Amino acid sequence: MAQFMLHIRRRKIYKARRPAGASTYKAMYRFEEDNVEYLADVFLGENNERRGGALTPKQKIQIFLRYVGDPGFQVGVGEDSGTHQSSISRTVKFVSEKIYEKVNQWIQFPAEQAETDAARHQWQEAFNFPFVIGALDCTQIKIKKPLEHGDDAGSSLLQ
Repeated sequence: MAQFMLHIRRRKIYKARRPAGASTYKAMYRFEEDNVEYLADVFLGENNERRGGALTPKQKIQIFLRYVGDPGFQVGVGEDSGTHQSSISRTVKFVSEKIYEKVNQWIQFPAEQAETDAARHQWQEAFNFPFVIGALDCTQIKIKKPLEHGDDAGSSLLQ
């Protein structure tokens, strides 16, 4: 009887994942659905998971976007998506690492002073925003000013 019982495994029961409705999709992920699919293709590629109940690349990007777009508790993101908190934690870390692998393709700073001056001039002309060479749409990133001469960093650019 004991040998017979070794071959019986408990059946896994997965939570039903809740897709976002068309009217709430952009509010939840801050992107249109086709853009989310594009991000999944670019950063995560094809789905190589063969486990039952595994998250698709699109679902991973959705979880990541939901978490970084409204940083709160992973449990809340899990409740929104029908995913356990531990999966949210692993997914956010995984997607962050995948994005970081390609950071040099997406975030570029001017390499020469002439490029810096041109970018600064464009921002000044377009938005009346002096001493700016670019912007990040990530308000959760804290940028520290230099320890020395942090208040007059832009004054040398005027000369």
